[in-house]
Amino acid sequence: MLDDTIAKIYDFIDRRLLPIKLYYTFYYAATTSIYAFLSAFLRKRGFKASDLTFQMAVVPFTIFWIKPIIGHFLDKDRRHWKLYLTIFLVNALLSMTLLWFFVPNLHNLHAKHASKKYINNKSNFTQSRLQDPMILLLGEGEVVNVPNFLNVIDALGLAWFAVTLVLVVSGMTLGLSPSFSLMDIIAMETLGENIIHFGRQRMFMSVGQLCSILILSLSGKRDNFLNVECMFVVYFVGILFTLASLKFIKLYQLSDQKVEEIFSENREATYGFFAFREVLRNIDIWPFLVLTFVCGLFSRDSLFSGYVCMAMSSILFAYYSGPIINYLSYEYTFALCLMCYTVRSCVWSMSAHTWTLMVVEFLLGVPVGLWISAFNSYAKKVAPEGSLAFATFLFWGVYEGLGKDRHQRDFANSCCIGLMLSGLLHHLTGGTSSWHIFAYINLATSIFYLLSSHMIKKRNARNIIERLLRPSKREYLEYTSNERDLILYPV
Repeated sequence: MLDDTIAKIYDFIDRRLLPIKLYYTFYYAATTSIYAFLSAFLRKRGFKASDLTFQMAVVPFTIFWIKPIIGHFLDKDRRHWKLYLTIFLVNALLSMTLLWFFVPNLHNLHAKHASKKYINNKSNFTQSRLQDPMILLLGEGEVVNVPNFLNVIDALGLAWFAVTLVLVVSGMTLGLSPSFSLMDIIAMETLGENIIHFGRQRMFMSVGQLCSILILSLSGKRDNFLNVECMFVVYFVGILFTLASLKFIKLYQLSDQKVEEIFSENREATYGFFAFREVLRNIDIWPFLVLTFVCGLFSRDSLFSGYVCMAMSSILFAYYSGPIINYLSYEYTFALCLMCYTVRSCVWSMSAHTWTLMVVEFLLGVPVGLWISAFNSYAKKVAPEGSLAFATFLFWGVYEGLGKDRHQRDFANSCCIGLMLSGLLHHLTGGTSSWHIFAYINLATSIFYLLSSHMIKKRNARNIIERLLRPSKREYLEYTSNERDLILYPV
Protein backbone atom coordinates (compact mmCIF):
# COMPACT_ATOMS: atom_id res chain seq x y z
CA MET A 1 0.00 0.00 0.00
CA LEU A 2 2.85 2.35 0.82
CA ASP A 3 4.47 1.55 -2.52
CA ASP A 4 1.24 2.45 -4.32
CA THR A 5 1.01 5.76 -2.47
CA ILE A 6 4.62 6.63 -3.34
CA ALA A 7 3.99 5.65 -6.96
CA LYS A 8 0.92 7.92 -7.12
CA ILE A 9 2.87 10.82 -5.63
CA TYR A 10 5.70 10.20 -8.11
CA ASP A 11 3.25 10.20 -11.02
CA PHE A 12 1.55 13.34 -9.69
CA ILE A 13 4.80 15.33 -9.59
CA ASP A 14 5.80 16.96 -12.84
CA ARG A 15 9.35 15.71 -13.25
CA ARG A 16 10.23 18.69 -15.45
CA LEU A 17 9.51 20.99 -12.51
CA LEU A 18 10.89 18.77 -9.74
CA PRO A 19 14.52 19.93 -10.21
CA ILE A 20 13.33 23.56 -10.11
CA LYS A 21 11.57 22.90 -6.81
CA LEU A 22 14.75 21.31 -5.46
CA TYR A 23 16.77 24.29 -6.65
CA TYR A 24 14.53 26.78 -4.84
CA THR A 25 14.54 24.67 -1.66
CA PHE A 26 18.32 24.24 -1.43
CA TYR A 27 19.10 27.77 -2.60
CA TYR A 28 16.91 29.49 -0.01
CA ALA A 29 17.97 27.06 2.72
CA ALA A 30 21.54 28.19 2.04
CA THR A 31 20.93 31.92 1.69
CA THR A 32 18.54 32.26 4.64
CA SER A 33 21.28 31.21 7.04
CA ILE A 34 23.57 33.92 5.65
CA TYR A 35 21.15 36.77 4.99
CA ALA A 36 19.52 36.45 8.40
CA PHE A 37 22.75 36.39 10.42
CA LEU A 38 25.51 37.95 8.30
CA SER A 39 25.73 41.04 10.47
CA ALA A 40 25.76 38.91 13.64
CA PHE A 41 28.62 36.83 12.23
CA LEU A 42 30.68 39.90 11.33
CA ARG A 43 30.11 41.44 14.73
CA LYS A 44 31.27 38.24 16.42
CA ARG A 45 34.43 38.55 14.33
CA GLY A 46 35.14 42.01 15.75
CA PHE A 47 33.40 44.30 13.26
CA LYS A 48 31.26 47.22 14.31
CA ALA A 49 28.32 48.75 12.49
CA SER A 50 30.38 51.82 11.61
CA ASP A 51 33.02 49.59 10.00
CA LEU A 52 30.55 48.05 7.59
CA THR A 53 28.13 50.81 6.66
CA PHE A 54 29.81 51.89 3.43
CA GLN A 55 30.94 48.40 2.42
CA MET A 56 27.48 46.90 2.79
CA ALA A 57 25.87 49.92 1.12
CA VAL A 58 27.60 48.87 -2.10
CA VAL A 59 25.37 45.79 -2.29
CA PRO A 60 22.01 47.40 -3.23
CA PHE A 61 23.58 49.71 -5.80
CA THR A 62 25.45 46.75 -7.28
CA ILE A 63 22.13 44.93 -7.66
CA PHE A 64 20.36 47.95 -9.15
CA TRP A 65 22.93 48.65 -11.86
CA ILE A 66 24.29 45.19 -12.63
CA LYS A 67 21.13 43.06 -12.80
CA PRO A 68 19.69 44.80 -15.91
CA ILE A 69 23.08 44.40 -17.61
CA ILE A 70 23.11 40.68 -16.81
CA GLY A 71 19.53 40.44 -18.07
CA HIS A 72 20.60 42.03 -21.36
CA PHE A 73 23.25 39.38 -22.01
CA LEU A 74 20.94 36.56 -20.91
CA ASP A 75 18.34 37.72 -23.43
CA LYS A 76 21.03 37.72 -26.09
CA ASP A 77 22.10 34.14 -25.42
CA ARG A 78 20.45 31.83 -22.89
CA ARG A 79 21.35 28.58 -24.57
CA HIS A 80 24.05 27.93 -21.98
CA TRP A 81 21.91 28.85 -18.98
CA LYS A 82 23.13 25.92 -16.89
CA LEU A 83 26.69 27.17 -17.33
CA TYR A 84 25.65 30.66 -16.21
CA LEU A 85 23.91 29.28 -13.13
CA THR A 86 26.99 27.25 -12.27
CA ILE A 87 29.24 30.30 -12.62
CA PHE A 88 26.95 32.39 -10.41
CA LEU A 89 26.82 29.79 -7.65
CA VAL A 90 30.55 29.00 -7.73
CA ASN A 91 31.27 32.73 -7.51
CA ALA A 92 29.01 33.00 -4.45
CA LEU A 93 30.72 29.98 -2.89
CA LEU A 94 34.22 31.39 -3.39
CA SER A 95 33.21 34.85 -2.15
CA MET A 96 31.70 33.44 1.02
CA THR A 97 34.85 31.36 1.56
CA LEU A 98 36.92 34.54 1.42
CA LEU A 99 34.50 36.22 3.81
CA TRP A 100 34.84 33.31 6.25
CA PHE A 101 38.64 32.95 6.19
CA PHE A 102 40.37 36.01 4.79
CA VAL A 103 38.46 39.22 5.55
CA PRO A 104 37.96 38.72 9.34
CA ASN A 105 41.61 37.69 9.76
CA LEU A 106 42.75 40.76 7.85
CA HIS A 107 40.48 42.90 10.01
CA ASN A 108 41.78 41.40 13.27
CA LEU A 109 45.43 41.68 12.26
CA HIS A 110 45.05 45.27 11.21
CA ALA A 111 43.12 46.12 14.38
CA LYS A 112 45.84 44.60 16.58
CA HIS A 113 48.57 46.40 14.66
CA ALA A 114 46.71 49.71 14.91
CA SER A 115 46.25 49.15 18.64
CA LYS A 116 49.97 48.47 19.16
CA LYS A 117 50.94 51.49 17.07
CA TYR A 118 48.68 53.73 19.11
CA ILE A 119 49.99 52.55 22.47
CA ASN A 120 53.61 52.82 21.36
CA ASN A 121 53.07 56.41 20.19
CA LYS A 122 51.40 58.03 23.17
CA SER A 123 53.43 61.18 22.61
CA ASN A 124 51.74 61.65 19.26
CA PHE A 125 48.24 61.08 20.61
CA THR A 126 46.25 63.49 18.43
CA GLN A 127 48.07 62.78 15.17
CA SER A 128 47.82 59.02 15.65
CA ARG A 129 44.07 59.23 16.19
CA LEU A 130 43.61 61.39 13.12
CA GLN A 131 45.76 59.21 10.89
CA ASP A 132 44.22 55.89 11.89
CA PRO A 133 40.41 56.08 12.20
CA MET A 134 40.26 52.37 13.04
CA ILE A 135 41.55 53.23 16.54
CA LEU A 136 38.47 55.36 17.10
CA LEU A 137 36.29 52.39 16.20
CA LEU A 138 38.09 49.63 18.06
CA GLY A 139 39.64 51.37 21.08
CA GLU A 140 43.08 50.65 22.43
CA GLY A 141 42.77 46.86 22.62
CA GLU A 142 45.69 44.78 23.82
CA VAL A 143 49.39 45.16 23.17
CA VAL A 144 50.39 42.18 21.05
CA ASN A 145 53.43 41.13 19.10
CA VAL A 146 52.68 41.51 15.41
CA PRO A 147 54.93 40.25 12.57
CA ASN A 148 56.81 42.79 10.51
CA PHE A 149 54.91 41.97 7.32
CA LEU A 150 51.92 43.80 8.78
CA ASN A 151 53.72 47.02 7.93
CA VAL A 152 52.48 46.38 4.40
CA ILE A 153 48.91 46.23 5.66
CA ASP A 154 49.46 49.41 7.63
CA ALA A 155 50.90 51.15 4.57
CA LEU A 156 47.84 50.33 2.54
CA GLY A 157 45.70 51.22 5.53
CA LEU A 158 41.98 50.96 5.73
CA ALA A 159 41.59 51.56 2.00
CA TRP A 160 42.80 48.05 1.17
CA PHE A 161 40.61 46.52 3.83
CA ALA A 162 37.57 48.48 2.64
CA VAL A 163 38.14 47.61 -1.03
CA THR A 164 38.64 43.94 -0.16
CA LEU A 165 35.42 43.77 1.79
CA VAL A 166 33.53 45.61 -0.97
CA LEU A 167 34.81 43.15 -3.59
CA VAL A 168 33.97 40.11 -1.47
CA VAL A 169 30.46 41.26 -0.57
CA SER A 170 29.76 42.43 -4.14
CA GLY A 171 31.04 39.12 -5.50
CA MET A 172 28.71 37.22 -3.20
CA THR A 173 25.82 39.45 -4.30
CA LEU A 174 26.60 39.01 -8.00
CA GLY A 175 26.60 35.27 -7.45
CA LEU A 176 23.44 34.90 -5.41
CA SER A 177 21.12 37.61 -6.72
CA PRO A 178 21.18 36.81 -10.48
CA SER A 179 21.02 33.05 -9.93
CA PHE A 180 17.51 32.91 -8.48
CA SER A 181 16.24 35.45 -11.05
CA LEU A 182 17.61 33.30 -13.86
CA MET A 183 15.96 30.23 -12.34
CA ASP A 184 12.69 32.19 -12.26
CA ILE A 185 13.01 32.75 -16.01
CA ILE A 186 13.76 29.07 -16.62
CA ALA A 187 10.73 28.09 -14.53
CA MET A 188 8.52 30.48 -16.51
CA GLU A 189 9.80 29.10 -19.81
CA THR A 190 9.13 25.57 -18.59
CA LEU A 191 5.61 26.39 -17.39
CA GLY A 192 4.68 28.04 -20.68
CA GLU A 193 0.94 28.70 -20.74
CA ASN A 194 0.63 27.63 -17.09
CA ILE A 195 2.61 30.64 -15.91
CA ILE A 196 -0.26 31.59 -13.60
CA HIS A 197 0.81 28.67 -11.36
CA PHE A 198 4.34 29.96 -10.97
CA GLY A 199 3.67 30.45 -7.25
CA ARG A 200 3.53 26.67 -6.73
CA GLN A 201 7.19 26.56 -7.70
CA ARG A 202 8.17 29.67 -5.76
CA MET A 203 6.56 28.45 -2.54
CA PHE A 204 9.53 26.10 -2.13
CA MET A 205 11.47 29.26 -1.32
CA SER A 206 9.70 29.28 2.05
CA VAL A 207 10.18 25.52 2.41
CA GLY A 208 13.93 26.04 2.18
CA GLN A 209 13.77 28.91 4.66
CA LEU A 210 11.89 26.75 7.17
CA CYS A 211 14.46 23.97 6.81
CA SER A 212 17.32 26.40 7.42
CA ILE A 213 15.61 27.96 10.45
CA LEU A 214 14.89 24.52 11.93
CA ILE A 215 18.52 23.42 11.59
CA LEU A 216 19.88 26.66 13.05
CA SER A 217 17.39 26.52 15.93
CA LEU A 218 18.35 22.96 16.86
CA SER A 219 22.07 23.77 16.66
CA GLY A 220 21.86 26.86 18.87
CA LYS A 221 23.38 26.83 22.32
CA ARG A 222 21.69 27.81 25.55
CA ASP A 223 23.98 30.80 26.14
CA ASN A 224 24.31 31.74 22.48
CA PHE A 225 21.42 31.17 20.10
CA LEU A 226 23.52 31.68 16.96
CA ASN A 227 25.89 28.88 16.02
CA VAL A 228 28.14 30.53 13.46
CA GLU A 229 29.83 27.31 12.40
CA CYS A 230 26.48 25.65 11.72
CA MET A 231 25.37 28.74 9.80
CA PHE A 232 28.24 28.40 7.33
CA VAL A 233 27.88 24.63 7.14
CA VAL A 234 24.23 25.08 6.13
CA TYR A 235 25.28 27.65 3.53
CA PHE A 236 28.05 25.58 1.95
CA VAL A 237 26.02 22.35 1.94
CA GLY A 238 22.98 24.19 0.55
CA ILE A 239 24.97 25.71 -2.32
CA LEU A 240 26.54 22.33 -3.14
CA PHE A 241 23.11 20.67 -3.26
CA THR A 242 21.87 23.59 -5.38
CA LEU A 243 24.67 22.90 -7.85
CA ALA A 244 23.75 19.22 -7.77
CA SER A 245 20.14 20.08 -8.68
CA LEU A 246 21.43 21.42 -12.00
CA LYS A 247 22.47 17.86 -12.81
CA PHE A 248 18.90 16.69 -12.16
CA ILE A 249 17.65 19.42 -14.49
CA LYS A 250 19.88 17.98 -17.19
CA LEU A 251 18.47 14.50 -16.59
CA TYR A 252 14.77 15.22 -16.20
CA GLN A 253 14.02 18.49 -17.91
CA LEU A 254 14.07 19.42 -21.57
CA SER A 255 16.86 18.13 -23.72
CA ASP A 256 19.70 20.48 -24.62
CA GLN A 257 18.49 20.64 -28.22
CA LYS A 258 14.97 21.63 -27.15
CA VAL A 259 16.33 24.28 -24.77
CA GLU A 260 18.41 25.72 -27.60
CA GLU A 261 15.32 25.89 -29.82
CA ILE A 262 13.31 27.73 -27.13
CA PHE A 263 16.03 30.25 -26.36
CA SER A 264 17.15 30.83 -29.94
CA GLU A 265 13.82 31.03 -31.76
CA ASN A 266 13.67 34.80 -31.18
CA ARG A 267 17.34 35.41 -31.86
CA GLU A 268 16.57 38.09 -34.44
CA ALA A 269 14.10 39.89 -32.16
CA THR A 270 14.94 42.98 -30.17
CA TYR A 271 16.43 41.94 -26.87
CA GLY A 272 17.87 43.32 -23.66
CA PHE A 273 18.75 47.01 -23.60
CA PHE A 274 17.47 47.38 -27.14
CA ALA A 275 13.99 46.48 -25.87
CA PHE A 276 14.28 49.02 -23.04
CA ARG A 277 12.31 51.56 -25.03
CA GLU A 278 9.48 49.11 -25.65
CA VAL A 279 9.46 48.16 -21.95
CA LEU A 280 9.12 51.75 -20.79
CA ARG A 281 6.73 52.77 -23.58
CA ASN A 282 4.22 50.41 -22.01
CA ILE A 283 2.44 52.84 -19.72
CA ASP A 284 1.36 49.98 -17.44
CA ILE A 285 4.97 49.68 -16.31
CA TRP A 286 5.27 53.05 -14.59
CA PRO A 287 2.70 52.56 -11.79
CA PHE A 288 4.11 49.08 -11.30
CA LEU A 289 7.67 50.41 -10.86
CA VAL A 290 6.42 52.85 -8.20
CA LEU A 291 4.61 49.99 -6.49
CA THR A 292 7.74 47.83 -6.70
CA PHE A 293 9.86 50.45 -4.97
CA VAL A 294 7.29 50.99 -2.20
CA CYS A 295 6.87 47.25 -1.63
CA GLY A 296 10.62 46.92 -1.35
CA LEU A 297 10.72 49.91 0.97
CA PHE A 298 8.24 48.51 3.47
CA SER A 299 8.83 44.78 3.22
CA ARG A 300 11.06 44.94 6.29
CA ASP A 301 12.59 41.61 7.20
CA SER A 302 10.74 39.51 9.72
CA LEU A 303 12.10 39.04 13.21
CA PHE A 304 13.60 35.61 13.63
CA SER A 305 11.01 34.50 16.19
CA GLY A 306 8.25 35.26 13.68
CA TYR A 307 10.05 33.93 10.62
CA VAL A 308 8.40 30.53 10.86
CA CYS A 309 4.91 32.03 10.91
CA MET A 310 5.75 34.25 7.94
CA ALA A 311 7.20 31.33 5.94
CA MET A 312 4.17 29.10 6.59
CA SER A 313 1.81 31.89 5.56
CA SER A 314 3.79 32.59 2.39
CA ILE A 315 3.66 28.89 1.42
CA LEU A 316 -0.13 28.94 1.69
CA PHE A 317 -0.63 32.09 -0.37
CA ALA A 318 2.04 31.17 -2.93
CA TYR A 319 0.28 27.86 -3.56
CA TYR A 320 -3.08 29.56 -4.14
CA SER A 321 -1.61 32.58 -5.93
CA GLY A 322 -2.86 31.35 -9.32
CA PRO A 323 -6.57 31.28 -8.40
CA ILE A 324 -6.19 34.56 -6.48
CA ILE A 325 -4.63 36.31 -9.48
CA ASN A 326 -7.29 34.89 -11.80
CA TYR A 327 -10.02 36.16 -9.51
CA LEU A 328 -8.58 39.57 -8.59
CA SER A 329 -6.32 40.34 -11.60
CA TYR A 330 -2.74 41.49 -11.23
CA GLU A 331 -3.65 45.06 -10.32
CA TYR A 332 -5.86 44.14 -7.37
CA THR A 333 -3.41 41.45 -6.24
CA PHE A 334 -0.58 43.99 -6.03
CA ALA A 335 -2.87 46.44 -4.23
CA LEU A 336 -3.80 43.67 -1.77
CA CYS A 337 -0.09 43.18 -1.00
CA LEU A 338 0.28 46.85 -0.13
CA MET A 339 -2.86 46.78 1.99
CA CYS A 340 -1.35 43.90 3.98
CA TYR A 341 1.74 46.05 4.56
CA THR A 342 -0.61 48.82 5.71
CA VAL A 343 -2.39 46.61 8.24
CA ARG A 344 0.95 45.19 9.38
CA SER A 345 2.30 48.69 10.03
CA CYS A 346 -0.81 49.58 12.04
CA VAL A 347 -0.54 46.42 14.14
CA TRP A 348 3.14 47.09 14.79
CA SER A 349 2.36 50.62 15.97
CA MET A 350 -0.25 49.33 18.44
CA SER A 351 1.64 46.23 19.51
CA ALA A 352 1.92 45.89 23.28
CA HIS A 353 2.34 42.11 23.66
CA THR A 354 4.73 39.65 22.07
CA TRP A 355 1.88 37.39 20.91
CA THR A 356 0.90 40.05 18.36
CA LEU A 357 4.16 39.20 16.58
CA MET A 358 2.50 36.10 15.13
CA VAL A 359 -0.34 38.16 13.66
CA VAL A 360 2.10 40.69 12.25
CA GLU A 361 4.34 38.12 10.60
CA PHE A 362 1.37 36.16 9.25
CA LEU A 363 0.32 39.36 7.49
CA LEU A 364 3.86 39.69 6.12
CA GLY A 365 3.59 36.21 4.63
CA VAL A 366 0.58 37.24 2.52
CA PRO A 367 2.44 39.78 0.35
CA VAL A 368 5.59 37.64 0.34
CA GLY A 369 3.72 34.67 -1.12
CA LEU A 370 1.52 36.65 -3.50
CA TRP A 371 4.02 39.31 -4.55
CA ILE A 372 6.88 36.97 -5.45
CA SER A 373 4.50 34.68 -7.34
CA ALA A 374 2.73 37.42 -9.29
CA PHE A 375 5.88 39.49 -9.80
CA ASN A 376 7.56 37.22 -12.35
CA SER A 377 4.43 36.19 -14.24
CA TYR A 378 3.52 39.87 -14.60
CA ALA A 379 7.02 40.55 -15.96
CA LYS A 380 6.46 37.91 -18.64
CA LYS A 381 3.08 39.44 -19.46
CA VAL A 382 4.38 42.98 -20.05
CA ALA A 383 7.86 42.23 -21.43
CA PRO A 384 8.34 42.60 -25.20
CA GLU A 385 9.28 39.50 -27.12
CA GLY A 386 12.90 38.60 -26.54
CA SER A 387 13.40 40.78 -23.45
CA LEU A 388 12.02 38.66 -20.62
CA ALA A 389 15.32 38.44 -18.74
CA PHE A 390 15.96 42.17 -19.02
CA ALA A 391 12.47 43.11 -17.80
CA THR A 392 12.60 40.61 -14.91
CA PHE A 393 16.06 41.71 -13.80
CA LEU A 394 15.03 45.37 -14.10
CA PHE A 395 12.06 44.84 -11.78
CA TRP A 396 14.17 42.88 -9.31
CA GLY A 397 16.85 45.56 -9.46
CA VAL A 398 14.33 48.20 -8.40
CA TYR A 399 12.90 45.94 -5.68
CA GLU A 400 16.21 44.76 -4.19
CA GLY A 401 18.49 47.65 -5.09
CA LEU A 402 16.37 50.69 -4.30
CA GLY A 403 13.75 49.36 -1.95
CA LYS A 404 15.55 47.04 0.42
CA ASP A 405 18.75 45.26 1.29
CA ARG A 406 18.72 42.32 3.65
CA HIS A 407 22.41 42.59 4.47
CA GLN A 408 21.95 45.86 6.33
CA ARG A 409 18.89 45.23 8.41
CA ASP A 410 20.86 45.48 11.69
CA PHE A 411 22.90 48.54 10.78
CA ALA A 412 21.90 51.99 11.99
CA ASN A 413 23.15 53.79 8.87
CA SER A 414 22.41 52.67 5.35
CA CYS A 415 22.98 54.03 1.88
CA CYS A 416 20.25 51.83 0.39
CA ILE A 417 17.49 54.27 -0.49
CA GLY A 418 14.68 52.26 1.04
CA LEU A 419 16.34 51.56 4.37
CA MET A 420 17.90 55.01 4.46
CA LEU A 421 14.48 56.67 4.20
CA SER A 422 12.81 54.35 6.67
CA GLY A 423 15.73 54.60 9.11
CA LEU A 424 15.73 58.40 8.89
CA LEU A 425 12.00 58.47 9.49
CA HIS A 426 12.35 56.17 12.50
CA HIS A 427 15.14 58.36 13.90
CA LEU A 428 13.16 61.59 13.52
CA THR A 429 9.69 60.50 14.61
CA GLY A 430 10.18 57.43 16.77
CA GLY A 431 8.90 53.90 16.39
CA THR A 432 5.14 54.35 16.76
CA SER A 433 4.90 57.45 14.58
CA SER A 434 7.09 55.95 11.87
CA TRP A 435 4.87 52.87 11.65
CA HIS A 436 1.83 55.15 11.31
CA ILE A 437 3.56 57.03 8.49
CA PHE A 438 4.46 53.72 6.83
CA ALA A 439 0.79 52.75 6.93
CA TYR A 440 -0.31 56.08 5.40
CA ILE A 441 2.26 55.84 2.60
CA ASN A 442 1.28 52.25 1.82
CA LEU A 443 -2.41 53.14 1.74
CA ALA A 444 -1.81 56.18 -0.50
CA THR A 445 0.38 54.16 -2.87
CA SER A 446 -2.15 51.35 -3.19
CA ILE A 447 -4.93 53.87 -3.97
CA PHE A 448 -2.67 55.61 -6.50
CA TYR A 449 -1.86 52.30 -8.16
CA LEU A 450 -5.50 51.23 -8.40
CA LEU A 451 -6.61 54.60 -9.82
CA SER A 452 -3.78 54.81 -12.33
CA SER A 453 -4.32 51.20 -13.45
CA HIS A 454 -8.06 51.84 -13.83
CA MET A 455 -7.44 54.98 -15.92
CA ILE A 456 -4.92 53.17 -18.12
CA LYS A 457 -7.32 50.28 -18.68
CA LYS A 458 -10.14 52.70 -19.48
CA ARG A 459 -7.99 54.56 -21.98
CA ASN A 460 -6.88 51.33 -23.67
CA ALA A 461 -10.48 50.11 -23.87
CA ARG A 462 -11.55 53.43 -25.42
CA ASN A 463 -8.83 53.16 -28.05
CA ILE A 464 -9.91 49.62 -28.92
CA ILE A 465 -13.55 50.68 -29.28
CA GLU A 466 -12.59 53.61 -31.49
CA ARG A 467 -10.60 51.33 -33.77
CA LEU A 468 -13.52 48.89 -33.99
CA LEU A 469 -16.04 51.64 -34.81
CA ARG A 470 -13.81 53.31 -37.38
CA PRO A 471 -15.02 52.57 -40.98
CA SER A 472 -13.00 49.85 -42.56
CA LYS A 473 -10.74 50.91 -45.40
CA ARG A 474 -8.16 49.23 -47.46
CA GLU A 475 -5.34 51.57 -48.16
CA TYR A 476 -2.24 51.06 -50.15
CA LEU A 477 0.78 53.24 -50.61
CA GLU A 478 2.19 54.52 -53.85
CA TYR A 479 5.16 56.78 -54.38
CA THR A 480 5.07 59.09 -57.37
CA SER A 481 8.14 58.81 -59.50
CA ASN A 482 8.63 62.61 -59.81
CA GLU A 483 7.85 64.19 -56.40
CA ARG A 484 8.13 61.03 -54.20
CA ASP A 485 5.10 62.16 -52.17
CA LEU A 486 3.26 59.68 -50.01
CA ILE A 487 -0.31 59.34 -51.32
CA LEU A 488 -3.14 57.31 -49.76
CA TYR A 489 -5.71 55.80 -52.11
CA PRO A 490 -8.85 54.55 -50.31
CA VAL A 491 -10.58 51.71 -52.08
